Amino acid sequence: MQFQQFLLKPEIQQSAVQQGLRPVNTEVDVTQGDNVFTRYATQGVEAVVPRTTRMASPDRDVLQALLRWFDLNVGK
Repeated sequence: MQFQQFLLKPEIQQSAVQQGLRPVNTEVDVTQGDNVFTRYATQGVEAVVPRTTRMASPDRDVLQALLRWFDLNVGK
């Protein structure tokens, strides 16, 4: 629980933004400063992804194929 609280701190989330990860802490703004979201905005990177355009969850067959691949290639 303490590790989770540490990861959610604004300064740690801001560090994650610098690595190209989207923050889960709403106090962290990705639209300001020099980060991958602002740096590559002209190439189509969206700082804020609208809820209507987010990726749909994969169906059962896709998840099973991924699990099989993982078992064969990684989970040895």
